[in-house]
Order: sequence, then C-alpha cells, then structure tokens
Amino acid sequence: MKNKESKTKNTPPLKSSELTDWNQTKTWLLLSMSTVVLTLIYYMVNSPRPYDDDNIGRYFMSQAAFVKPGYFLDIWGRPMAILLFSIPAQFGYWYVASGVALLTVMTCFFTYKAAQESGRPYAWMVVLFVFFQPLVLTTSFSLCAEPLAAFFVAIALYFYYRNKLWQAALLFSMVPLARSETVLILPLIAIPWLRERRWVPVLLLGTGLAVYQIAGMISTGDPLYLLTQSKAFGHGLYQNGPFEHYFQRFIFITGPVIFVFLLFQLVSDIRLRKLSLLNTSVVLMFAVHVYFYWKGNVASVGFLRHFVAVGPMIALLALDGFNRWIGFEDKQKTNSVVWDAFILAALSVLILAYYSFELVGQYFLSDKAEHLKFGTALVLFLLFILRAVLKLDGIFFKKMMITGTVILTVAYCFVKEKPLTFAPEHQTVKNCYDYYKENIRGKTPKVMIAHTWWFFFDNFNNYTKTMEEGGYESMRKEKLADLPVGSFVIWDSHYSHRLSSNVQLREDLAGDKNFQLKQQFLSSDQKFVIYIFEKVKQPS
Repeated sequence: MKNKESKTKNTPPLKSSELTDWNQTKTWLLLSMSTVVLTLIYYMVNSPRPYDDDNIGRYFMSQAAFVKPGYFLDIWGRPMAILLFSIPAQFGYWYVASGVALLTVMTCFFTYKAAQESGRPYAWMVVLFVFFQPLVLTTSFSLCAEPLAAFFVAIALYFYYRNKLWQAALLFSMVPLARSETVLILPLIAIPWLRERRWVPVLLLGTGLAVYQIAGMISTGDPLYLLTQSKAFGHGLYQNGPFEHYFQRFIFITGPVIFVFLLFQLVSDIRLRKLSLLNTSVVLMFAVHVYFYWKGNVASVGFLRHFVAVGPMIALLALDGFNRWIGFEDKQKTNSVVWDAFILAALSVLILAYYSFELVGQYFLSDKAEHLKFGTALVLFLLFILRAVLKLDGIFFKKMMITGTVILTVAYCFVKEKPLTFAPEHQTVKNCYDYYKENIRGKTPKVMIAHTWWFFFDNFNNYTKTMEEGGYESMRKEKLADLPVGSFVIWDSHYSHRLSSNVQLREDLAGDKNFQLKQQFLSSDQKFVIYIFEKVKQPS
C-alpha cells in the first residue's frame, strides 16, 4: 500500500498555465542553497564565540570521549552528538562547528527533497523556511544537539515520502539519541504503519534506543539502563517557569513569516479535521516543552532552541501554508477564501496584541514596543486580499508574492539575528582571565574556579584532566579550609553558588577573615560580577 502521505492531498497538480520558471526547481534551488551557504559563512566568520555554555561542555566531553568512553553514553551530552563530534573535537572547537554547519546545509537540502517527493509546489522555498527560522540560523554552526536531530528528521522525512519505510524508520529511530523528548514522535509515526500491518518498520523505530540500551547494559551491567538514565536525567535540576513561556516566544523561534504560514496551515488543518505526521508532531513537541518547563520535573530550562529539532517539520507545514496563501488550494473542496482571509486577519491582530515586544538575547522579553512582526503579517494579509478577493491572480502578481515572501523571511533574520559576539558576561570572564594570566598564573598554589567559559578561554579540558592538573580546585565550600595560603578564589555570580558549586559570597568569602578581596569585575550591563579573593591565612 502506498504511504498515505507520500503525496500531499492539499496541493493538487499545477495547471499548465502556472508552470512558470518560478516553480522550476533547479535554478531556484541553487539560489536558495547558495543563500544558505553564504549566510552560514558570513555568520561563522563574524562569530568569535560558542553559542552557549552547553556547547563548551559538549565540546570538552566529545574531546574526552576516547579517554573516558562512558561519555559516549552520557544522556546530557547526547549520545549522537558525542559520537559525531568526538573525532573533529580532537582538532578544535571550530572543526566541530564546521561539521554542524555542513549538516545544517544537508538538512535544508533533504527537507527540499522531502517537499519535492511529497509533490509540494515551490519545494525550493522550504530551504529558506528551514534555515531562516531565527533559532535554526543561530544554532546552525553550534555544538547544540538540536541541529543533529533536525538533520535526522529531514533525511528521515525524505525517505518517508519516498515510501522507503525501512530507511525512514531507522533514521527516525536516531532522532531521540540527539534530543530525547523526540521519542514521543515515534508512536505518531508507528500508528498508521500498525494499521497497515507494516511490522518491520514499526520494529525498526526502536533501533536507536535498543542500541543505546544494549551499549549501556554492557558498559554498566544495568539491565534497565535506559529506564535508569531517563528517570535520573535532570529531575529537580532547574526551577519551573510560567505556562505562557513558549506561547510568548514562539514567534521568535520561527520568525513572523513562517509563524504566519505555520499557524495558517495548522488552523486550516484543524478546521478541515486533517491529521498528519507533520501537524501532530509539531503540536505535540510544543505541548511537551510547555508542560516540561511549566512543571519543572525534567531538565528543561525553557530554551527556545529545542524547537530546532523539528525545524524541518515546521518548514514543511509553513510551505503548505504558503501554497495555500498563494492559491494552490482546491477552492471547491474547502470553500476557503473567506475563512482564509479571516484566519490571516486574526493572526495579524494576534501578533499586534500579543507579540509587539522585543526578545532580549535568546530568552528574555523587553518592554520595548516593536511592530516589525505585525507589519510583516499585515503585508502577507494584504497580499492575500489582493490575490483572492480583488482577483489579482496573474503570474506577475504571484511573482510579487513569492519575492515578497523571500525578502521578508530573509530580511527579518538579518535584522534581528546578529553574529554571535561576546555577551557582557562572556567579555567579563575574558577580562578576568586576561588579568589572571598577567598577575596570578604561576604565582599561586591553587585557583578555585567554576565558570565554564574560563576553561574555554584557558583551553583546559576539565573532562579529560583533573582540576589539580591545571592548578585548579572545584568551587566547593568544604574545600575552602584546605586551600593553601596564597590561593585564589575566583567567584562569579552565575556558577559559583549553584549546580555543582555551593560557595556563597557573603557567608563563605566576604564574611571570612581568612580571605581578602583583591579585585572585582563587573559586566557592562551590571548583571554579572566576578570577585577575586586571596586566602591570606589558615583558620585558627
């Protein structure tokens, strides 16, 4: 039986009069892929730092994996990431980042191939809809695990739409080894196969987790290794957050153009009672992340980048919305013009009322009013009205719609997503490290330190080496008394008092006469501080 989603039913064959060069794939695929590659090069050349703190930890862990093979199974490091990063990590951070950039390019290409195999018009447009999701762009050369998950999702969808179910199942089974929460998508894939009695692909969906379980069982002797790791991972590690966290920020994950087309298609699917692998998976992942962060019962800190894992699915749904918007929907079947106009108008109002603010960094919201997103949605609405209501439905106007979509999609990312320069906290750590190299290194028996970026600037892999090998000591209050006189404690307001560290500034250092404040560094935004204390005497 042919895969039911191998050809999308909501995009009927083009009329001969509509077969223009703008829907021919070779030229526009080449242009869109070239845009992706050139943008990647520009952002990498102008980004002197890793994406975030987790990238540094994963880099050092990957570098250490051949010395400590247990890291290949580490659930925080993500087994797939450690496996793929371990060899290039031996040569340096940017070798790994370049490899991820290559995988991102391949993700765009295979999402295009999935769109092409499923019969979607303007398949080349999906390349831009994948890459120019703001969070995809900013993580496209990072050591985050999400771009790896997105790559396996994209290539799996390609085989899925080709009706190569065995290959698709094997590739889908790898996705949870990059992002564990995506395991919840596997039942959505399996259900239609079970109905069609396709037993082998269903069994193959468990391949990735089975390999992980067997490897863990051999390594530790735990017959329930997978269950043990799942229960232990991150529970109680972070505080919970507000229920509306991802609702308020989702437009910043996708960008306004993709946001409009995605919701346009999802609302239309709901109205038509249409279920597909794409819409159910995206909605499920959104609900899962909302719940996880709201309840705080797993290692969820509310990062927006988690949705990069399903970026290809978001892009394909946005392409469906785009084709509906531009006029490829079967009007006799849906009688949709009025409904579509209403949906687009409602989305414009929603963006004006709910999203007229800025995102600060990758996490926080500002009170500053910003209406670029609303303006983008309004342009899309007006273009639809001109096409569908005023019947400006000729080839020239459709070219205007396509051109406008491309410009709005790409321009928003260039305006809002700048290359990764040092944040105030990172620059402060760098300034402190430079001070340490000039004034302290080689003149003190030990240095107590906790900040992840310190080890990155020092190129000291604390996953391979012991802290003592670098003249360092872990930031633990129980070790303060044992520090030799002349040692330094470099306390920072981010890491030194939390997670694996527990040194409190006032009671353990400032309030202890055995330590003397020598220097302090305050970030330019005054949100982060480093204090350097010297141990001047032993406790009596």
